Amino acid sequence: MTHTDAVARVLSFSFAGLAGVAACGVCNAESVVVTGNATNGVLSLDAESYALVCPDGNCRLAGWDADEDPDRNTFEHGSVTLTGVRDDTGFFYGADHSNNFVDEHPGSGRVTLSDNRVELVESVASDVRGAYINISPAKSYESVSAERNTVRFTGHIPETTEAVSAGGAYVFVYGGGTGTGDLPKQLSVSGNRAVLSNVTGGSMLYDLFGGRVSTLPNRPTTELSAVGNAVEIEGSELDARSAYRLVFGGYAGSSGGKATVTENSVSIVDSTLHGADIQLVAAGVVDTDGDFTVSGNVVRLRNTTVEGDVYGGFHVTSGLYTGVGIDAGNRIEASGVNRVRSAGGFDTLVLTLSDVNVESPVLTLEDPLDLTGRTVRLTASNLKDPDALYECVLAPEITGLTADTMVYEGTLVDYAFEADILSEATGDTLSVGRARSSLNENAKTLSEVRLGTAAFVAQGAEFVADDGLRALDDALKLGDRQVFGVVTGGTSRYETGSRVDVDGVTLATGAAVRLGSGALGLFVEAGWASSDAAAGNATAEGDHDYFGAGVAGLWKLSDAWRLDAALRLGRSSTEFDGHFESEHAAYDSDGLYASVHAGVTRTMPLADTMRLAFYGRYVGVYLEGDDVRLTDEAASRYSADDVTTHAARAGLRLSGEGSRRFAWHAGLAYEHVFGGDASGTVEGLALDEPSLSGNTLIGELGLELRPEEDASWGVHFGLKGYGLDRRGVTGNVAVGWSW
Repeated sequence: MTHTDAVARVLSFSFAGLAGVAACGVCNAESVVVTGNATNGVLSLDAESYALVCPDGNCRLAGWDADEDPDRNTFEHGSVTLTGVRDDTGFFYGADHSNNFVDEHPGSGRVTLSDNRVELVESVASDVRGAYINISPAKSYESVSAERNTVRFTGHIPETTEAVSAGGAYVFVYGGGTGTGDLPKQLSVSGNRAVLSNVTGGSMLYDLFGGRVSTLPNRPTTELSAVGNAVEIEGSELDARSAYRLVFGGYAGSSGGKATVTENSVSIVDSTLHGADIQLVAAGVVDTDGDFTVSGNVVRLRNTTVEGDVYGGFHVTSGLYTGVGIDAGNRIEASGVNRVRSAGGFDTLVLTLSDVNVESPVLTLEDPLDLTGRTVRLTASNLKDPDALYECVLAPEITGLTADTMVYEGTLVDYAFEADILSEATGDTLSVGRARSSLNENAKTLSEVRLGTAAFVAQGAEFVADDGLRALDDALKLGDRQVFGVVTGGTSRYETGSRVDVDGVTLATGAAVRLGSGALGLFVEAGWASSDAAAGNATAEGDHDYFGAGVAGLWKLSDAWRLDAALRLGRSSTEFDGHFESEHAAYDSDGLYASVHAGVTRTMPLADTMRLAFYGRYVGVYLEGDDVRLTDEAASRYSADDVTTHAARAGLRLSGEGSRRFAWHAGLAYEHVFGGDASGTVEGLALDEPSLSGNTLIGELGLELRPEEDASWGVHFGLKGYGLDRRGVTGNVAVGWSW
């Protein structure tokens, strides 16, 4: 295709009204370059549109192209989306910095390509990258990085005649160039992803990587890093047909300098990678003669077959990806039923057992497995048969197993197993029998956060008994009817054996009316709170809320005696978010709540404007239980029992009036809480029961203001402090209008 033809075709295509194309040209006499919208770097094509732009194939697409702006060093949020497109010799990039290396343009500063992506729906090309950077050593860039770029394949991939390379990001310093500039001090890829979701058909990619950074021989750079990159394959079936098939999370290659490859991952779920030519699946790969660090890399397998070698960490020592595994700090995790050719490059093998492993091993290997110096860590998912024998690993030979090799632990439940290797004609099977199970210390965070909900609902009962009834009392002083609004907020720590911290805000609004020598009020209420708890190696946060309504009343038997009572009904919810040593678990629960209180007050005058009141009060609070599934790997079932709390309080309150516009009070009380146990079970095992039971001292100060002596409305400010088993402070504001 001639230059004129290429431009004419793309301009015709652009003016046809398809959004996204702003610039075009030729890469060489046989290829067309199409870039995204000049404002936002977005390009989207279907098969018909692509045929208009590039009828002969060999097309290069980029959301952003550095050739369009050679002085620009930062490109972000470029996007290329293709549907139903096949170009065996095409190049598709979210952002492309590959041709900006002419020696006439020296280059300087930092080059960063971030948050760019390519989305291929039933599409394929020869080279697909979320971000691609190819820098000449003639450039004098200080650093070059690609961050959080993504390639995603979905659907059926068309058959191709050429090998396909795809990855989240590729940063490369090539060997040519005649310039005299220094190499960048840093080359890095971080947080990039390659995702295959429900992909079938076609041939497997020549190589698939999350993030890749490299220089050619004799071009060492000071530091290379590949950190936190990932390959995610789910629900896919891929067939290897070329000489080499490579899948790696993070890769760094250099003839010298320092290379860091850490925290990269490969996750393959419900998928098959088959074909004898699969060379290597590795989470972290380094190819250098210099210093390097390869650790924290993990391969995760679930219900997957890989007809190739699987490594957590890998060091290329010669040839094309020939080398040795790096065990220290890297791991392989497997659950369900999986089959691979061989496994290496790990110091920890994490196997999650489930009932399906009574019949089939978690991991089947075609090559022998040596466990010398390695740890096999077992977790379990809902094991129903305590007498069953569970198959962990099947291999032609298993060696190096010792009593220290096997570690049995779960996120919440620890299982005790008896391990043995059974030798049969099919090979050695590492099997375990479940002896017993018990909850570990981490599980206590479930009931601690549950207790946070109970504590917050109980705080609402106290709020109504104190501040809500004060609004009713004002109705008797100022008029026959009143509307009021009250809000309180504060923080409290409950000593429960460990501790629970609850920070929350509660509000109520309602109306009250005088009824003879008493008053009756109706109100609606809502509250929002957060709590946190810690136990063992775990921390957890809870988000709590409740919404309800209630009725409250008081009756003056005489100037000295008063009775009061209230009833609340509503619904509460809790969102639990737990962080454990190597896992995360969450749940959402809902339940009804109710509370009731009854109190009596004896008031004594001390002077014309000062009174001393003694009061006693009982409060009962009920919180309904719930059954939920946690989001941990074992999908553990948590059953929370009902929580019932009883509290008895005795106190005194000194109050006075400076004028009809100003009043104050100060008080001291003692409260004993009994009950309030947050009991429950995980997988049928009883949790420790943290409790609200305990003793608390309460001190309070209050101030009431009115704008005029005969004003029909007023504002009340209050402050409380708590000590002993509950420690904290709350403040409140109440506004009432009477007539």
